[in-house]
Amino acid sequence: MWIYKLIFGLFVISCSEGRRNALQDYQKTEGMRLVVGSPDSSHLTKSKKVSMAKCARACSRNRRLPFTCRAFLYDHKNRKCQWLSFDRNSPGVQSQQDFNYQLYQKKDYVRECIVGTGQSYRGRRSVTASGILCQAWASPIPHEHKYPDKGLDDNYCRNPDGRHRPWCFTTDPNTPWEYCNIKVCETPPKSNVVETTDCYQGRGEGYRGTVDVMPTGLTCQRWDSQYPHNHTFIPEAYPCKDLRENYCRNPDGQELPWCFTTDPRVRTMFCTNIPQCGTQNRLSGCYEGFGQDYQGEQSRTRSNLPCAPWRDHSNSDLEGNFCRNPDKDKHGPWCHTNNSAIPWDYCHVKPCDASQNTIPLGELSSVACFVHKKTRIVGGDPVVSDGSWMVSIQKGGMHWCGGSLIRDEWVLTDRQCFSSCVPDLSEYRVWLGVSDIQEGAADFSMRQEVSITHVICGPEGSSLALIRLSKRSDLPIVSNERCREMHRGNLHITNTKICAGGKRNEGVCERDYGGPLVCQDGEIKVIVGVSVHGRGCARANQPGIFINVPFYTQWIYKVFRYYPNPEII
Repeated sequence: MWIYKLIFGLFVISCSEGRRNALQDYQKTEGMRLVVGSPDSSHLTKSKKVSMAKCARACSRNRRLPFTCRAFLYDHKNRKCQWLSFDRNSPGVQSQQDFNYQLYQKKDYVRECIVGTGQSYRGRRSVTASGILCQAWASPIPHEHKYPDKGLDDNYCRNPDGRHRPWCFTTDPNTPWEYCNIKVCETPPKSNVVETTDCYQGRGEGYRGTVDVMPTGLTCQRWDSQYPHNHTFIPEAYPCKDLRENYCRNPDGQELPWCFTTDPRVRTMFCTNIPQCGTQNRLSGCYEGFGQDYQGEQSRTRSNLPCAPWRDHSNSDLEGNFCRNPDKDKHGPWCHTNNSAIPWDYCHVKPCDASQNTIPLGELSSVACFVHKKTRIVGGDPVVSDGSWMVSIQKGGMHWCGGSLIRDEWVLTDRQCFSSCVPDLSEYRVWLGVSDIQEGAADFSMRQEVSITHVICGPEGSSLALIRLSKRSDLPIVSNERCREMHRGNLHITNTKICAGGKRNEGVCERDYGGPLVCQDGEIKVIVGVSVHGRGCARANQPGIFINVPFYTQWIYKVFRYYPNPEII
């Protein structure tokens, strides 16, 4: 593979769509050097013993040179390089035969044709297409203008501002500016980049398929159109790039094919829905284990949001925007998004073994606990006296669900308390500081009523949700550790679920959903479960179902980490 890349770099031609060798920017002349007939301060040189490759790179990048390099001489016998601030067309410069040297002049300075839109053109054309002499760039007569820091110190045709081709101000007072008639450089008809239609190789510079819609549903703008986005990628100026219709292409060597979009608010987008060649047969429909080795092409979250490039949100070396699991999250592949309401989410990828998140019944453990509200419990143990961390989720001015304050601005509850992961939150409120909502049962003067800013749905199958409050609370924070150390015989626990009660009329009723299942461990009250919908109200031999909270602590802390801190109201 490495030898292929080496050959690829050495034989790139001007129409090539791969990375170019530095020497391809130069016009080579054997046995020739440049001499100065009348030296002046503009004829600068610098010599050093370096390799040919370093000599070319230094001139191309102008590194450590006290002038703009236009050409260089190389003496292969002595491995010596001489950089020049002039070329054969510079005033006072003459060509002289000398078989000890090879002359390399930058094509931009010596050719009288343009590549692309001609922004690199440095030829000597100084007449417009209609034959009008160009005005000197440094002169304000007859047309006032200003182009600072462009190095425009003559009246040659140039393209300093990215127009369709080189132009100049004219010396005709009635014609402010005109394009110059400079031909496009001829290019070889073939390319050494492999053209593909169903997938892309490398960076996708050879992709010639017909995908023209983004994963988000946005349609690509036509390459020959300047609406809604003005650009310089005109098909005629890039004959080798196949800028047909509005198909995804990569004319400038970006990471993968892209296009301008028809949305005025979104200039460009990567075409991440085009698969990379050789990956179509990879495991993509499901993931093994936690999905840390998942290499599929899914690039949308379970809420159908497009994934954002990893490089924009992470210090990892992951490429593209595909769903991945770099932190070995036990709930599977995930990705960042560019949506402020859902900055990250799990992806719509299922485990290959549907039973991998369960454990055999023989391994069930038991603990003794109690359920949250005494006023709603049909046959449970006494409720804790200090319930200041319990909350009431109100909808339309009525109690709707329970919840638990697990951090000063976060409440853990049941996802089914909300219509979706992005509901209309205007009708919801959270009451803090009230453990009994019956009339006359509590002093409502201590109640705090706050609004909700986010609803974050838990991993698939968990039915958990975290809701973020609009302000911080000074109420106690509950620990959620050490739940499996207690074994008293009332609960059965799997990785994801807890079954409680069932021998008598024990359980929870409709509006207790979202509330906590709490264990008393010495002086510590531990939330081990969240009650969820689905079993009616305290039926005999029908145990209550709770989500096993400790199994999802990684998700909880991940939400804390990646959701930005809100403004405190």
